[in-house]
Amino acid sequence: MRTVLTNIGSLGNTQPFLALASELRAHGHHAIAAFAPTYRNYVGQLGFEFVSIGLDLDHAKLQREDTDDALKGVDPLETLQDSLVRLEQMLPQMFEELHEACRNADVLISGHLQPVSRMVHELTGIPFVSVHTNHFGGRQPYAYRHATASVINPFRARLGLLPVSDPIHTDANSPQLALYAIGRFIRQTPSNWPSHHHVTGFFFLEEKECVPDPELARFLEQGEKPVVITFSSIAHPDPDAMTDLLLEAVEKVGCRAVIQHGWSGLAKNRALPKNVFALGFVQHTWLFPRAACVVHAGGSGNSAATMRAGVPALVVPHVGDQPMWAEIIRGLGCAGGVIDYRELTAENLAAALKKTLHNSQLYARVAETAKVIRAEQGVSRARVLIEELWHRMSTAPRATEPDALTYECRGASERRELQRQMRLRVSPPAVHKGQIAG
Repeated sequence: MRTVLTNIGSLGNTQPFLALASELRAHGHHAIAAFAPTYRNYVGQLGFEFVSIGLDLDHAKLQREDTDDALKGVDPLETLQDSLVRLEQMLPQMFEELHEACRNADVLISGHLQPVSRMVHELTGIPFVSVHTNHFGGRQPYAYRHATASVINPFRARLGLLPVSDPIHTDANSPQLALYAIGRFIRQTPSNWPSHHHVTGFFFLEEKECVPDPELARFLEQGEKPVVITFSSIAHPDPDAMTDLLLEAVEKVGCRAVIQHGWSGLAKNRALPKNVFALGFVQHTWLFPRAACVVHAGGSGNSAATMRAGVPALVVPHVGDQPMWAEIIRGLGCAGGVIDYRELTAENLAAALKKTLHNSQLYARVAETAKVIRAEQGVSRARVLIEELWHRMSTAPRATEPDALTYECRGASERRELQRQMRLRVSPPAVHKGQIAG
């Protein structure tokens, strides 16, 4: 089976698909990683074929601007509009590149943030798998749906496709196989979900041959487990001030710490005390089990990796869905505390760390949660479902692929007829109301 995996966004939006790609490769399938140019080297290190999709943007700069807007209280819709302007500019290129990447593929696997994936599926009939990693199936507020639809639908119309109302959320779901890569124990699956929706469990990228920085390995061996501080793709407006705050908190606690630079460049090119080690990216499935506690912003990936490692979190939500994940982790009894970024001080962080590091009951609860997460085997479950779809679709008649790049030259009636025929040939599984997915 030849698969194309794609999404757009930060590393946290990319890694789950590389985890799935690794699982597919381990079972004899060919996986092609179709992501933004900035991920070429990282994907190459993992040994996957890479296809560039979209523009080579400065994601750290864009994230810094978005974070700064959010912390200043700028209307999120205004920030979204800026992002949609860039997306509108990229749509034609992303569509052409993904369309070409799928030309000889058997299955297209896509994150919900990549709007052209469903277009490629609708125009070519390629079996399509959607994957959500950070929300639970609900529709976005009307203002968000309207803003994204106003950008996506004109391009869909150019291709002869019907409009959608929620392009990067509910309407990003595949009509054939829609996966939710989150823990099945976190929230009850809605009883009215269709039968082709499945909650699989989290996806974890296992770099079994990961060789850490030798200096990091020595640091870890020289004393008690450190607090790991990682804000990943959050880009702080003043990285030096944030670094000073973190170092002061660590000094107040008297613990050892590992600070990851992240997109902010925290603790980079700084003289550090002997009890603090700073470095760039290290695979979290390797690093977190070696931590006493993990301080993170509350993204879905870091939240899952921390719980799976069996260590407590201290969550500092900044933007987006991070406050929601922070409350989920706290509700599960896996967080020693939640500190809103606007209320983050060295004193607050130090107090929360002391409370967390000396809470034996918290460590016991996290250990139990870790057992549940490991037992779910999310990527394995997803791989089996994808294989079943592939086998089912490979025995069904495959639509003859139209030249999607010349769709604009067709008459409106001809385009609608072609789309109608495509929908008939690539019909979704039957929907059984009341059946619980997953």
